Amino acid sequence: MSGQRDCVFVQGRPCPFPSQQIPLQTCQVCVDAWKTEVALKSRDSEQPLQAIAATGGGPGAESRETVSRLNELDRLFKDDNLDPVEYVRLRKKQTERLADGDRPRLSLDKLGEAEAPAAEPRGTRVALIVKSPLGKRVHTHPKDWELPAAINDGVIDQILRLAKTGPAGEIRVGVAGYKVACVKHAKGKLLLLVLDGDEDFQTYEAEVSRLAELFQGEQHWVKTLREMGG
Repeated sequence: MSGQRDCVFVQGRPCPFPSQQIPLQTCQVCVDAWKTEVALKSRDSEQPLQAIAATGGGPGAESRETVSRLNELDRLFKDDNLDPVEYVRLRKKQTERLADGDRPRLSLDKLGEAEAPAAEPRGTRVALIVKSPLGKRVHTHPKDWELPAAINDGVIDQILRLAKTGPAGEIRVGVAGYKVACVKHAKGKLLLLVLDGDEDFQTYEAEVSRLAELFQGEQHWVKTLREMGG
């Protein structure tokens, strides 16, 4: 016998990881990827995902956009710029647009203990990135707070690419000890909310919504940020 273990969540499926101790987040990513593969094969008679986008008889332009966004999510996750749980959430949302028929459904919700009381936000740290032919400027709130070096030009460019292929307000990434929620995107501007790595995005959902309402339209974002004080 090879000694390979079976997946504890999917009967009859071998576990692809040799380690004896596997983080739950890793299992979440792995199982969700399996669900995606099974769902797409079931609906499209085992057509490869890229082939679906290329054929004229498939979902068409919407499918091509979804495939492009899935590829970008995979790239972010592979480069450790996307939190595993957020990778699962965003990828599931995209694949459901393609696999809208019956699909295997698994739940990992019952594995954890009772949920802890909701945490309170530690504070609002906002970065407004303004890009122009003259270069890039970063405005922050609070004024004396600086955007962490880990959130560099490469990370910002990746977020900008994601924002061009889907709703900017749904983008959530993890970057070297920090978490970043994209609040809004407009031509040449990107508004980000920065969290510590041990904080949950759910804690700040109300704050993200408030900021999105505050920064209306596509103009005067710098003025609005200054008027926030701090």
